[in-house]
Amino acid sequence: MPKTPKSHSFLSSSLAAAAFALLLSSCAPSPTIEGKYKADDGAGSSAEFLADGTLIFVSGGQQGVWNWTKLDDDRLKLAPGGGLAGTKAAICTYALSSAELRLADCHLAMTLTRL
Repeated sequence: MPKTPKSHSFLSSSLAAAAFALLLSSCAPSPTIEGKYKADDGAGSSAEFLADGTLIFVSGGQQGVWNWTKLDDDRLKLAPGGGLAGTKAAICTYALSSAELRLADCHLAMTLTRL
C-alpha cells in the first residue's frame, strides 16, 4: 500500500519530535558541587560549597572555613582557611550525583547528602 502524503507527514513529525526529545535529554545540565549538604557521619555535620570556592563546614557546633578547587573531572583540592591551625590540605577524588557528593582517597573522605 503506497504511503499517502498524510501518513508520511505524521511519520516525519514523529521522528522530529523523538529527535528533539533526545536532544533535550542529552543537554540536561549535570549537577554542580555548589550547594548545601549534610554529612552521613552521625554527628549532624554539614557542608556548604559556595560558587566563589569557599566551603563552610560545621561539625559539633564548630564552623570551619575552607577553600575548594576543582582540579579536574574527578579531583578536588580542599584547603583550610585561616584559623584552622594543624589542619592540612587534601586532594580528594569525588563522585557527584544530584543526590550526593562522595569524597574519597584522602583524610577528609566522607559521603555528603544534598539538602
